[in-house]
Amino acid sequence: MIYELINTKNFEGKFKCFPNNYKIPNIYFNMSLFHKHSNVLNLQKDVDEWINTEGGGYWPPLSMLAAILEELGEVSREINIIEKIKPPKSNQVKGDLGMELADLVIAIICTANYYKIDLTQKLIEKIKQIKIRDKNRFIKL
Repeated sequence: MIYELINTKNFEGKFKCFPNNYKIPNIYFNMSLFHKHSNVLNLQKDVDEWINTEGGGYWPPLSMLAAILEELGEVSREINIIEKIKPPKSNQVKGDLGMELADLVIAIICTANYYKIDLTQKLIEKIKQIKIRDKNRFIKL
């Protein structure tokens, strides 16, 4: 859904980072805000800038959590279809797992921004922790 709205020059629709009744004005979305980044912090800054200038502000925390769970469900649905565990619904348009994962990451970034968490730093800390804690945990094949 986010992908469809971002790639439409003129749009008016619902955006998943906002309450269901929030309508995005019919504007041109500035794609120059979103480009290739060297780290997650830059993505966090771009999302924050967009939400604060164009998006109408952050949702309450529990609404953002609900958005994360909704996006996770969409990722699960796509994996079920790809792995042929569940067939797609007859009216379902061909999905894109990568875009569903991107929606999930954006929802997580919104929550991190709300709580002023530097995800780049936290990811680095977590990877260091895993390398030490789990270095002998898994069998190498």
